[in-house]
Amino acid sequence: MVTPTLSSYQQPMLCKEWLDEVIQRKWFKLFVPETLGGLGLCFHDALRILMESASIHGSLGWAVNLGGAASYFCGFYEPEVARRLFESDNAVIAGSGHPSGEARRVAGGYRLRGIWERCSGAAHATILTFNAKADDGTIRSFTVLPEHVEMQDAWKSFGLKATSTYQITVRDAFVPDELVFDIGTIRFLPQYAVYHIPFDVLARCCLFSTLIGIAQCFVQHMHNDAQYTWLCNDIEQFRLRLLRDAQRVLRFARMFDEPIQSAQSLERHREELRQMVSSASSSIYHQACEIYYKAGISLTSEESLAHWAYRDVIVAVQHFYLR
Repeated sequence: MVTPTLSSYQQPMLCKEWLDEVIQRKWFKLFVPETLGGLGLCFHDALRILMESASIHGSLGWAVNLGGAASYFCGFYEPEVARRLFESDNAVIAGSGHPSGEARRVAGGYRLRGIWERCSGAAHATILTFNAKADDGTIRSFTVLPEHVEMQDAWKSFGLKATSTYQITVRDAFVPDELVFDIGTIRFLPQYAVYHIPFDVLARCCLFSTLIGIAQCFVQHMHNDAQYTWLCNDIEQFRLRLLRDAQRVLRFARMFDEPIQSAQSLERHREELRQMVSSASSSIYHQACEIYYKAGISLTSEESLAHWAYRDVIVAVQHFYLR
């Protein structure tokens, strides 16, 4: 990967070299089966890649997470539709799970309209999916191609700037039935264990793994900056706690890679995961803030890579599934 620079933290999207390498490594196709040119990984191996990518650069990891983890939706299309959408080498999915649109039933499909904020990865996506309320009151997921949407750069956050996060407007797009799906209704490769993982479990583990990587990136920038050698003990303690957090989430992932015998067992594991991620994310935030505070005024400089990596930690930890 290209070495992070100040501009890589300040620009609104990832550089072409990074995108090309992510596509070459198939990181946007973590859960696309090998028959469609994907990696077809088990859950815990995918989480390792999310940590690795985020440890290089926060926005890179965020983009890989949002695209690679969402490739899990491949299992909810009919086989021929999944092939059409995901077989291309550069297939990337983006979108929003917030049901801020409306879908009206018409012959052969739906007419979709709405505005979805904060769609990370939209600039390089080949597939866009949005949750919307159908006129029968149900929430369904709708697939739209980029040429049928309007994108506006509305991401004004002070971190994770290079995530190609856009506001998406769909004014009146026809979505055929074959491009409408329900999360959790498996239509393709039912033997692939990942497609059986509940969406909230998958999202929580993927986002937490990405947060760990983003925090590791901050630690690495602090370690590489000679002016902070006097903080080496604090930095090392943070690094060790991130390794422990990584081991914990990987243990949960292996648990969900195996068949869970009962609904009661599933709910218990889901609640344990939710509590662990919430508590650990809060601890990561506070430990990063403590190092930032101890580092003093020098770490407030926008000429510091560690400064920008710290911003990424602070923004990432605000995600719903990490709180």
